[in-house]
Amino acid sequence: MIDPEPPILDDDTQPRAPLITPIERISDQPVPPENAEHPDDARRGCANPLLILFVIATMLVMFLAIVGLAGVVGYRDGSNDAATHAAVARVVAINTQIPHIQTAVQTGDWQDALLRCTYVGTLQPGDAGITQCIANAQQALSATPTRNPTRTPLPATVTPMLATTNAAPTIALTSTPAAPTPQEWLAHAQEAIRQNDFETAISYLEAIRSTDATFDQQEVTTTLCSTYEKLGSQYDRPETLSKMVIVINKALKMQCRLSVDTWAYTVNAAQLYLDAKGFYDAGSYAQADTDYRKLMSLAATYQDSKTLACQAFSKAGDSSAAKVYNC
Repeated sequence: MIDPEPPILDDDTQPRAPLITPIERISDQPVPPENAEHPDDARRGCANPLLILFVIATMLVMFLAIVGLAGVVGYRDGSNDAATHAAVARVVAINTQIPHIQTAVQTGDWQDALLRCTYVGTLQPGDAGITQCIANAQQALSATPTRNPTRTPLPATVTPMLATTNAAPTIALTSTPAAPTPQEWLAHAQEAIRQNDFETAISYLEAIRSTDATFDQQEVTTTLCSTYEKLGSQYDRPETLSKMVIVINKALKMQCRLSVDTWAYTVNAAQLYLDAKGFYDAGSYAQADTDYRKLMSLAATYQDSKTLACQAFSKAGDSSAAKVYNC
């Protein structure tokens, strides 16, 4: 509030400024301190946490979406790599077996042909040529198997020698030899086993099972299982590993009681050995390097794995693996 202007005196030569009362008299309200928050500032502060939470949530959703997309892409690429690896391995394994199958068929080695065709059939199911190969081999092996020439009754016409030129001619006798019995086949199989001819023994035993599965079932099964194991041991060398895998897998499929309980491990190592060597022989050194790393971690002393693995590491330029396994 402004006071009234004071009266003018005689000696005044200049106008006087009006008197202003102190601010405290204008209002009874206290003056807020300088650092006090403005009401608008308070309202804006209340909204800030919500904005921060919204931004964090948005960023989290974006992060999860990116991670999920990366996971899907990685899974897809991994699946594609695995499928490519498996396809190449099958092709290499099949191409390795085809020349041996042709040779076995041409030479009449039906046991070898059956083993190889069965193995290829597991890699390429439904192939008409392989199915026919298996059928032909089984048909050939189902016939009377003969390991060595033996004396048999004359199968057709028998013409005895004439005692004298004046003797009356003898009528030729025609006879059909009796089909071999399962008992005879079992006897032949046991004789073959005594001579360590396990392939022939298996052909007899499998012929029994295919023609009369009920004949002396326990004896035939037990003998076949033990013969599978013995033949698998013979095949457990680099040049015949594929045969070993087939023979032992037959025994495992029959749930044979084998004398060595590590056959499943040996078959896995052999299969990995064959895959790795197949890639190496085909010039796929990167794939061979991968498989040889697995083989060395599983069975470093199996066959000549270390020698072949070191060669693959060298071809693939894998110095770290070569250093780990002292190549």
